[in-house]
Amino acid sequence: MNLKRTFSYFVILNIIFLISCSTDQLNNNVTDGEFFNIIELRGAPIKILSEDTVAFTRAGITGSTSAWGIYFDNGVDTVDTMGLFPNGGYQIPFKVPIPNKTTSAAVVIKAEGWATKKNTTYGVYLPYKFANRDFSKIPWDLRSVPLQKSNTDLVASGLRMLYASDTVQASGDTLNTVVNMKGSILQIRCSFPSINPVFVKMMLASSDSKQFTTYSQLNMFQIVPDGNSVATYGVNQVLTELEHSDHVTILLDKIQKNSSNYVVGYFVVPPCDFTGKTFTAYLWDTAGNVYAGSFTRPTSTPILRHTFRNFNVTSMSLYTGTVPALNPWEKTEDVCPTCTPVAF
Repeated sequence: MNLKRTFSYFVILNIIFLISCSTDQLNNNVTDGEFFNIIELRGAPIKILSEDTVAFTRAGITGSTSAWGIYFDNGVDTVDTMGLFPNGGYQIPFKVPIPNKTTSAAVVIKAEGWATKKNTTYGVYLPYKFANRDFSKIPWDLRSVPLQKSNTDLVASGLRMLYASDTVQASGDTLNTVVNMKGSILQIRCSFPSINPVFVKMMLASSDSKQFTTYSQLNMFQIVPDGNSVATYGVNQVLTELEHSDHVTILLDKIQKNSSNYVVGYFVVPPCDFTGKTFTAYLWDTAGNVYAGSFTRPTSTPILRHTFRNFNVTSMSLYTGTVPALNPWEKTEDVCPTCTPVAF
């Protein structure tokens, strides 16, 4: 009995110690100044780049392939949660305050009882992960194969994107900031004018063995000049590339061509460059047949952050050659058990 009582005291003391440490961590990582208690968060309009057009969307996903924007979601099982990092400190999570089963292009978060101050620099990222302890190493893991449900299913892509704000300080009682995508959405449209198979998988492959970054880490507080490398196009927080692949893959939920004779796939990719590369789109149908079509980008084609890019593949035909070797996480439909995809 005494042993049980002693163990209980030990557990209680450890809980008190952990709570005290958590409070001290928040308070000790800010400098003197006034508190702010409102966070305004918006999705920035996304630049659309296609073969011959440049336009800007409104915030919020409309479901159209010509209009794309960031939205915040309070779904059935999950609600978007942001991580707020003070420079040099520890993150604080906040859920977006919007009604259940709704989306919003902008949110106002009123917070109470947390130690954040006006003269401290902050950065916001989504989706929040409890395991993230270092603002200089926010992971972006794309080592999984998503399921796309239709030719207009943009949701699967949005859930794989990493979003983050520029670093910012409060003005008045408000921390007002804009969230940007750290990569690009690629819309690959494959033409099938004369046949209409049912498709279950699409792959986009490059002649460059390190074309697509599959795992990287974002440093929210390290900024480099724009244009120094393909990793720093657009918003300039440093993204360190750790793993690469010559292709990216998505599963298709038995999709047929649309009324314009295109099968459309959406791929999420970190910044890269298509200049001088040859790309091949592969499609698998329910009978196991493979169709392929290629295109080459001889002119400068940087894939910038916070963009929506469209590429048409008009030469699709039955293919009997060798396709790129699958990555370990692509060999089954299950997510790689050792990977942590950004989707939640």
